[in-house]
Amino acid sequence: LPEYMVPAAYVVLERFPLTPNGKIDTQALPEPVIEQWEVEGYVAARTPEEAQLAEIWEEALHIKRVGITDNFFALGGHSLLAARVLARMQTVFGVAIPLKTLFTTPTIVELVPLLLSESAHKTGKAIEKISEPDTPLLLSYAQERMWFFEQLQPNNPLYTIVLAVRLPRTLNMTILQRSVDRLILRHESLRTTFVNTPTGPVQIIAEQCPVLINVIQLQSVAETEREQVIQQYAEQAAHCSMNLERGPLFYITAIAAQNETVLLITQHHIISDGWSVEVMLQDLLMIYEAYISSSDPILPELLIQYADFAVWQRGQFQEAVAAQQTAFWLEQLSGLPQLLQIPADFSRPAAQTFRGKRHTFIIEQTVTQKLTALSRNEGVTLFMTLLSAFEILLQRYTRQEEFIVGTVVAGRQRPELERLIGFFVNTLPLPAKLSGNPSFTALLERTKHIVLEAFANQDIPFEHIVEAMQPKRDLSHHPLIQVMFVLQNTRLGTLEDDQTMQVIEVESGSTQFDFTLEITETAHELHASFVYASDLFSPATVQNMAKRFICLLSNIAETPHQAIKDFSLISPEEYRRIIDRNTLFETDYSNRAYLPEAVEAAAQKNPNGLAVAQGEKQLTYAELTAHAKRLARQLTELGVGPEVVVGVCFERSIELVVALLGVWYAGGAYVPIDPEYPVE
Repeated sequence: LPEYMVPAAYVVLERFPLTPNGKIDTQALPEPVIEQWEVEGYVAARTPEEAQLAEIWEEALHIKRVGITDNFFALGGHSLLAARVLARMQTVFGVAIPLKTLFTTPTIVELVPLLLSESAHKTGKAIEKISEPDTPLLLSYAQERMWFFEQLQPNNPLYTIVLAVRLPRTLNMTILQRSVDRLILRHESLRTTFVNTPTGPVQIIAEQCPVLINVIQLQSVAETEREQVIQQYAEQAAHCSMNLERGPLFYITAIAAQNETVLLITQHHIISDGWSVEVMLQDLLMIYEAYISSSDPILPELLIQYADFAVWQRGQFQEAVAAQQTAFWLEQLSGLPQLLQIPADFSRPAAQTFRGKRHTFIIEQTVTQKLTALSRNEGVTLFMTLLSAFEILLQRYTRQEEFIVGTVVAGRQRPELERLIGFFVNTLPLPAKLSGNPSFTALLERTKHIVLEAFANQDIPFEHIVEAMQPKRDLSHHPLIQVMFVLQNTRLGTLEDDQTMQVIEVESGSTQFDFTLEITETAHELHASFVYASDLFSPATVQNMAKRFICLLSNIAETPHQAIKDFSLISPEEYRRIIDRNTLFETDYSNRAYLPEAVEAAAQKNPNGLAVAQGEKQLTYAELTAHAKRLARQLTELGVGPEVVVGVCFERSIELVVALLGVWYAGGAYVPIDPEYPVE
């Protein structure tokens, strides 16, 4: 073969008999062969199963041609795309392949024999559609969790989802309204409400649920002010509360401006999730495009609806599966701290207020490319790489080597669920284990194992895990999980091939957790956000944490084989500034008196001088030292001396100054305690 051929080409050609002139001997090819196609002058052949699998990958990865030896993850695949591919494979081949298998055999030529083997796990019975339910429609486990939260805090906008997208054209509002009507008719979730009965909450699916589009005209608004006005409307939508019993739980606002339309799609989380938002937008635009061209929309048929899934889920999640997955999570989480506390700026409130803020930042293109290449070389996804880096950041701040980080999974392992709108997402508590100071690449291997095992046991609802773990319930924080990591890599559809939509970030002003890192993949870089509880952290603290994370990622990208504790969170420029500042203000304290001695010296020199004041109350140096020494004598009688610490719990006051000085005069050390801290 010619020397310039890439190694992958050898693998393809070796599988087939060749003629003396180097061409494939088509007469001796193994049967059956579905097609032959030529790449750069060389012919390759694929079996029917390989061709079918390649077509599934090409559609999911948005790639025109996939070779049978191409690595799924090297082509840009990730966990979410893998879930879609595995669901399609179930439909086509009738075989359920675990996600872990796709990591160990990530090429078509390796997967096809597994799909055709007699030991392959055949897909169970498909989810059936309930024609006329004779019993009330129960909620899915995820919906039940959401309904319970809603009873605790009714009409709370915490679970309001808002998608804001800018379309580069003016839409026909009459056609758009007609499209929305058709969308609601297609998806039962959009016309579902939830009522409480003596036996518990049930779903009520209306035959019709008209939702009128709220049209806002901004043609007269100056372009310089338009973005601010759009953002105000988006934030209003995010703060919209919905009544689960009355409904509707789905609204659309269309903001019309010159040569563009901004759609605000508002839903309650109990009927939707991130994947559903993508499905909804794609369906809506496909219906609109059909109507605008005076044709009937052609959409993939929905074999079932969300209520059918809810019934199936409760029947499918049998005791054996529940026991097996519960045992897995108990083993994984046993012994891990159930409260991860990042050092906060403010005392934790007795009950969560869910007030939150967002700080956004960008991970630049060069670092993103290196992290992507590192992930590919180590056989992991970008999700696993970024999760590992985030765990290192948390370890530096908390000084804990083992803790729990939450994440979410799509919850759509079944092929029937791919095109549905509904609440399928589930929360997983991932154990972070950083003991032993491993290299980053070694940590990646740990993370890969933990994530794949967790994904293999994702069927159990998060509430069941909490129930099994029985953590101490506390209204001040979320059970088991206080910190979340989410990588957003869904692709919103396009209105036309050459016109892409722009997603507008909406500030909701709320958060369920202490801290969440959200990262979104774009074509060239990573867009990241820290969503944080504003009751705990100040904006300056979070901005500083973002700088540390960016620096950490840069160092990981350059030296991934370095031990994790050796990574610096400070840039070289910042380090030089610290050194220069320390040198500039360097002071020799070797001959200085200790503070108690300095105060006493001041009292001898100027006994009537003002030492401390609080409003109208004042103490001279003589009075201050007298009070402090009187307290010191009492403390000494109680056993205070060197190596003894004394708790000091005062509001900001003159008495606080006396107390601190008195402890020092007694020879002890004080431990400041904020009166707002919990009793413990």
